[in-house]
Amino acid sequence: MDIILYNIIAILLSLIFGYFFGSIPTGVILCRLFYGKDPRDFGSKNSGGTNVGRVFGMKIGAATIILDAFKTIFPMIIVYIILKFANLNGIFFNNFGENLFHNGLTMLIVAPLGATLGHCWPIFAQFKGGKAVASFAGFAIATCWLTFGLSLIAFLITLKISKHVSLSSIIGSVVAMLGAWILFVISVFAPNLNTNFAFWGFGIEPFWVVASLEFAIASTLIAVILVIRHISNIKRLASHTESKIKWMK
Repeated sequence: MDIILYNIIAILLSLIFGYFFGSIPTGVILCRLFYGKDPRDFGSKNSGGTNVGRVFGMKIGAATIILDAFKTIFPMIIVYIILKFANLNGIFFNNFGENLFHNGLTMLIVAPLGATLGHCWPIFAQFKGGKAVASFAGFAIATCWLTFGLSLIAFLITLKISKHVSLSSIIGSVVAMLGAWILFVISVFAPNLNTNFAFWGFGIEPFWVVASLEFAIASTLIAVILVIRHISNIKRLASHTESKIKWMK
């Protein structure tokens, strides 16, 4: 019972840590630093990279997107380091060894979920943040190159056809989510099949992240948050009033 309680506490701490780090309003900080203005006062009224780029230029928009993606990646790195190097045997895990990372996977996976919540509803910026696109990208980059690649391809194809960043982001997140579930199903029904599509450092332990129920659930929750944050865009898409990009030909 103590181990279960300690795990619950550790999971909550990981979620809270991710939330506070994700709450750093990078778009607001950059725009106030370089332009003395708040991006939430312009355009779509949020601090995400797309709105920042549309209002203040592509360079600062790209910088915002990169930093926002990093806000999702960094908490995962910190939790990973703790899981890998801290002596948690007998405190959080029953079996210290091969099952260490599987047992600690929920702690790792809720960190980017918390960061996504912080990015969208930041405590340091009156709970007015971005729309989770960069957060989803950061999560995919930190975990699975296959789902990231499929998501990126879907995003670019949709963007090329529709010229809508919002629609492309939604389609990309849904594709990545479906990819995560497919990998999990494959790992269940074909356990001997190699499903190791981990991107980088988190893939040291074979397919411990990408072919897991935790990864599929986290991908789903972040995708749902992204869609919720794009409800106003979906309404404009339905009424054919959503703005289109002009730089892609």
